[in-house]
Amino acid sequence: GGQGKITPMDDTSKDACVVLGACHSLVQVGEKVVGDPIEMAAIQAIGWEYDPSTQTVKPGKKSKVVQEGDMQGTVLYRYHFSSKLQRMSVLAQIKDKSTHSTSYLALVKGSPEALKPLLRTVPAGFDSTYTALAEDGMRVLALAMRSLSGDEEGLAKQASSTGKGPAREEVEQGLTFVGFVAFSCLVRKDTAEVVKQLQESSHQVAMATGDAA
Repeated sequence: GGQGKITPMDDTSKDACVVLGACHSLVQVGEKVVGDPIEMAAIQAIGWEYDPSTQTVKPGKKSKVVQEGDMQGTVLYRYHFSSKLQRMSVLAQIKDKSTHSTSYLALVKGSPEALKPLLRTVPAGFDSTYTALAEDGMRVLALAMRSLSGDEEGLAKQASSTGKGPAREEVEQGLTFVGFVAFSCLVRKDTAEVVKQLQESSHQVAMATGDAA
C-alpha cells in the first residue's frame, strides 16, 4: 500500500478545496471571526475567502485550483465537531460557474480512524499514508463528501428557518474520500526554556493534548 503524493495545499484537488473551504466552525462574533485558527489558516492556504456574515466561501485572487469567482459555497447547516465522534460536517450549497451547476453536498472532515468506516470505498494505502504523516509529527485530518438525496436537500434548504437538518448518522455515511490534509504544528522555540523555568520555580509541569492517546 504505497503512500499517496503529498502536494502543497494551494495545489490540492477541487473537491479537497470545497471541503476545506466550507467544512469548518468559524463564526462571526461582533466584528471578529472566531474559531479554530487552523481552519482559518487552511482557507487562506488554498487561496479562498470566507464571509461569516453570509456563511459563504469562494476562491480569491490567490486561488490556483479554482479561478476567482468560479465557485461559491454556502453553509446551510452545521454538525459541530464532537470529540466522541472525532469529526464535524456541514451541509452546503456549491455553485460552480465553470460547469453551470449547483449541487448540495455533505462535507465531512475528522480523524482518519473516525472517517474510515464511513467511506464507500477505502483507497489503497489509506492507513499507511496517514500513519506515516502522524509519525512525522503532523496533525492529520481526512476529508470526504457525498451528494445529498432529494429529501436531505429539502431539509438542508429549510435548515436556516427550522434550525435542524437530517439525522447526523444518516448524513455521515456512504462518503467519498477526497484526501488527507496534514498540518505541521511546531513547538515554539522558547518552550524548552519556559518549561525549565517552571520546573526550577517548583511548579509541576504536565502536557494536555487533544490526542486520543
